[in-house]
Amino acid sequence: MNIKKLPGPIIGLAPMDGVTDHPLRYIYSSSFKPDLVFTEFINTEALTRGQPQVMEYLRYAALERPIIAQLSGKNPKSFYTAALILCFLGFDGIDVNLGCPARTVVKNGGGAALIGKYEIVLDIIKECRRTINDFQNGFNVQNLIPSRA
Repeated sequence: MNIKKLPGPIIGLAPMDGVTDHPLRYIYSSSFKPDLVFTEFINTEALTRGQPQVMEYLRYAALERPIIAQLSGKNPKSFYTAALILCFLGFDGIDVNLGCPARTVVKNGGGAALIGKYEIVLDIIKECRRTINDFQNGFNVQNLIPSRA
């Protein structure tokens, strides 16, 4: 289903850290099928470093579609790489977390800490958009591997 063609108004299952994991999303999608489903937020740094537990947050079933992955972080370049991973995993969209008030998130510069930091937010959005464009134009993952010249 094309997200841009969802009839409105829609019902979405909002991202809630520690709550909207794959089993819960699956149960909801099996029971009352929200129009749009979001993952819990994924820290861009943890994802780009390949921390194994982060991949569990990205598990989903076709039944959950359309599914949006939510990213949290502060480094625009990390958003590029994290968004690329999400594209390769087949997510239908990317949501940038700009409002989480949790102390641990804000302390690390993400979520609500980005409120009012328009230049950084603009760079983050540009990097996510650039990722999607690169992916749609046949990005080669080999471009991310440093050469050993």
